[in-house]
Amino acid sequence: MLRIDINIVWTIVNLIIFFLLIRVFLFKPIMKVIKEREELIQGQFDKAEETQKQADSLKTQYEDALHDAKEESAQIIESARTRAKAQSDEIVANAHEQADKMIKQTQTEVERQQEQALSEVEGQIASLAVSAAMKIIGEATGEQTDEEMYQKYLNKVGEISDTGSN
Repeated sequence: MLRIDINIVWTIVNLIIFFLLIRVFLFKPIMKVIKEREELIQGQFDKAEETQKQADSLKTQYEDALHDAKEESAQIIESARTRAKAQSDEIVANAHEQADKMIKQTQTEVERQQEQALSEVEGQIASLAVSAAMKIIGEATGEQTDEEMYQKYLNKVGEISDTGSN
């Protein structure tokens, strides 16, 4: 038969009381601390996840801004090229225009100088012709006669020049 000793009963009762005391005073506070730590860790995970989402959002915004900046810089460069080309064309056109003006002025000046030289030469030729004619005729004529002879000579020389030029 089984004999139950009172010590065994007291040992079991002590174990049950000890278990209840440990459970109330040790396991519950430990479980509470563990639960608080789990909540804290979960909160940190949630916060880290939210921070990651914000970082991804900022990254997307920065990438969009960088893309927009690249497009804008490309537009600015193209605009600058277009303006530079326009200015270059304008400068070249102005240079051609000024060169044409200078050529025309030079041609006009050359023509004027040719006419002046021709006029001077005609005057000298007329004077020489009158002197030669006076020596040939041997008589001094009046100023009016000299002028008439000069005009006739110029007319003849002009007709010869016009015929020779054509």
